Amino acid sequence: MPLRSCVILAVAILASLACFSVSSKNRYANLFAEAMNIVERDALIPHEEEDLFSNAMNGMLKKIDENSVFYFGEKFHEMENEMRQEFGGLGIYIEFNPESKRVMVLYPLPDSPAFRAGLQFGDEICKVDGFDVTGENRESVSSRLKGPIKSSVKLTVQRGSETFEKEIVRSSIELNSVFGDLMKKDGQWNYHLEEYPEIGYIRIRMFGEKTSEELNKILRELPNDLSGLIIDLRGNPGGRLDSSIDVCNYFLPPGKRVVGTRGRDTEIQWAETTEDPIVRGDLSVVVLIDRFSASASEIVAGCLQDHERAVVIGEQSFGKATVQNLIPMERGRSALKLTTASYCRPSGKSIDRKDPKNIEANKWGIQPDTGMSIELTEKEALKQLMSRNIRDLRGLIGPEDEELYEAIKQDRLKLAEVSITENEDESPSPEEPITSEASEPDLKGEFIDRTILKAIEFLKSKKVKEKEKKAA
Repeated sequence: MPLRSCVILAVAILASLACFSVSSKNRYANLFAEAMNIVERDALIPHEEEDLFSNAMNGMLKKIDENSVFYFGEKFHEMENEMRQEFGGLGIYIEFNPESKRVMVLYPLPDSPAFRAGLQFGDEICKVDGFDVTGENRESVSSRLKGPIKSSVKLTVQRGSETFEKEIVRSSIELNSVFGDLMKKDGQWNYHLEEYPEIGYIRIRMFGEKTSEELNKILRELPNDLSGLIIDLRGNPGGRLDSSIDVCNYFLPPGKRVVGTRGRDTEIQWAETTEDPIVRGDLSVVVLIDRFSASASEIVAGCLQDHERAVVIGEQSFGKATVQNLIPMERGRSALKLTTASYCRPSGKSIDRKDPKNIEANKWGIQPDTGMSIELTEKEALKQLMSRNIRDLRGLIGPEDEELYEAIKQDRLKLAEVSITENEDESPSPEEPITSEASEPDLKGEFIDRTILKAIEFLKSKKVKEKEKKAA
């Protein structure tokens, strides 16, 4: 047979084998496409093709685990914005005023579209793009104010007896993930406890793209004479793995294990600290956790606890021991969040709430240090999380507006009772933390945060012991 014919035959055989391989792999894809067409054509109730596809994808991923998700369309953009810590909006803190039944402006961020448009504290939003939002809650109005960057929104605003319209162009608004104890009227946070200024206090709400950068700046600006530092990870559902590793680097010297990850066919790989710490070595550190602390927040708490760099106070954490990889699809128009690895803490211990050994021992996640456990009922845990929302209002609504603060507070408390009643038999997923409006146990008095009190007690007693040791 001529050489040319042999080459042609070989190419034909290889092409046939490739086609057979592709066709066998695509068998289920073809079946899926056929089923989609049948449902779209014959189903009694018509559905959008996008919804059918998204639900089918997520149905497949649920078979893998509860943390694998397909992001498509608007959900994809929301997820992207959350991880990047930005969104298209006006840059204002708003709150529902129960007296006027309208959402009002609490504070426009400096140099934001709302600030440049002249919106002020107390302005009430009557309409958004002509739609009357009187009676709508804060979340509903907030979603209407958000939109694509450079798009415009028309607001009808009432200021005292005057009503006027403002057309404002949305811009990119940064979402902070690191907070302090009390926000001041200028929008800046106090990174120490109001009642105990010698104790630093930093809240990390999530681990996003900019979290480590935010925390780096805050830690470098803390006073040198602090007697202790509280890192509050309660209610933190996690986020980016690399961000949690960076955070640990700020507290530990180089060469310390942070977290070990293992893929399906790989050996365990250890991430270690690489730089000198920002926080001075003799500063006492406390980490607060609860049942809603998960994933990246557990990595930080477990790492600092294993290296005896921090004392952990609170509840047993959630116990999410898997890593999800975000895989872009459709040239960046959608994404697969797929579980690709598991992780363990520096000691090698697993925190997995589904590990049979952990279930048998009734211990998973991160355990508080000896004598530092705070036992909370389901109601108390929800109230503890939600109480921060009311406290955050205190700085924005100063003493000169005490009546307004009390009215808004009481409204939130009423919402709290409804929310807590609805959730008292449910344990929220770490991917969907409780962010309800509410907090206190009833409509009287303030909620007592026993976890914070325990942290203060520990730090103060440690300071006394250090003084006694120096005196001796």
